[in-house]
Amino acid sequence: MIRVILILAGLLVWPVAAQAQSGVLIEMIEREGARVTLTLQGSQARIESLGEPWMLIDWSRNTFHVVDEQERQIIDLSQMVGRPAPALSPEAVGARLVARGAGPQVAGYPTERHAVMVGATHCEDVYASPRLMQEAGLQPLGEALLQMERVFGADEALLGVPDDPCTQANRALGSALYALGFPMRVVAADGLVENEVVRVERGAELPGDHFDLPQGYQVVRMDQLLEQQRQMQQELMRRLPEEGIDDETRRQLEAFMREMEQQRQR
Repeated sequence: MIRVILILAGLLVWPVAAQAQSGVLIEMIEREGARVTLTLQGSQARIESLGEPWMLIDWSRNTFHVVDEQERQIIDLSQMVGRPAPALSPEAVGARLVARGAGPQVAGYPTERHAVMVGATHCEDVYASPRLMQEAGLQPLGEALLQMERVFGADEALLGVPDDPCTQANRALGSALYALGFPMRVVAADGLVENEVVRVERGAELPGDHFDLPQGYQVVRMDQLLEQQRQMQQELMRRLPEEGIDDETRRQLEAFMREMEQQRQR
């Protein structure tokens, strides 16, 4: 689902009356068959997939929340996403876009095909709709989600999480990809469809509380969750002598703890 969120990082709602409970509904299908629903109204967006936590974003307020209904918990990402994060340049990773001409109609919209390349490696094809982007004025949500991707990417780099070249290319080309238009279909290098829009509905009827956070849920900030992780790691390190691990494993765990502490303090 995270992949779909990043691909959709250019969406904004068509204008609707503030009192109306209608908005825009966009459905996508992922490679694994999961159906992701994006609904938008005003400056708010909700992204969800059946059985998974869903995300609520208000880009006018710079708020980002993940709602876990099974755990009855709301994770507030706003402070974390609001911090400065460096942008990865395409030149730094050798990423580029190559225009491949007109694509097919997808969900009723004409598309243009562009290849994402890293050097001579073909990563994927993006079929974008400039018309949909122009009709809706989709930039603000895209900017908000691009900032979120930058922050998460910086944290992964801090923790030493390896990125393959194509993942780096998508991250570096974020703004350029959104400028192409709305991503209606993404096809991997192996020819399989990663994501595809299957439905766009304007004036969709939405519940009155559709963009409200649930009542009675525990609300935690991401920095609080990181603190909990830190405490768990400290307890693990305290118990290491009892577990009888070798010195090299212990050094690796201690290095990981230092990295997590740096992340917590950022």
